[in-house]
Amino acid sequence: MIRSIFFAFVFIFCFFNFSFAKTFSHIAFDNKVYNFGKLNKGDVVEYIFKFKNEGDSTLEIHTVKPNCTCIKAELSSDKIDPKKDGTIKVVLDASKKSGKITKNIYVISNDPKVPNTILKVSADIRSTGSSSSKKDISSASSNNPLSSQHQNK
Repeated sequence: MIRSIFFAFVFIFCFFNFSFAKTFSHIAFDNKVYNFGKLNKGDVVEYIFKFKNEGDSTLEIHTVKPNCTCIKAELSSDKIDPKKDGTIKVVLDASKKSGKITKNIYVISNDPKVPNTILKVSADIRSTGSSSSKKDISSASSNNPLSSQHQNK
């Protein structure tokens, strides 16, 4: 009799624990830092940060905000279903800066463990060089395995 009551309590406990288990979203970036390398003043380049919702509920991106007007950030979608991918395209306009720079892009989401993520982009912008405002930097940063992911705009 006591054994039956014990198993009944264990069954009820397990049923309620699993049936009311909370689900969460979780944002996971492939990488959070990208270096464009050496650029000429006036170059306009872009890079795509890739991320995945590794959680069990919809990921909601509330804000994607660069800390500089020289950066534009474009989110693929503000809602990402569980186990699906998203992107943030970052465009750097090197006509507005010079020297070595590092800029942040703040990402705020409904991820309960990591609601705030900081993405970083950097470059070394030279005021001398060609007068062209576009540059193919994929070959200039051949030591960067992700260099093929940024393009001229």
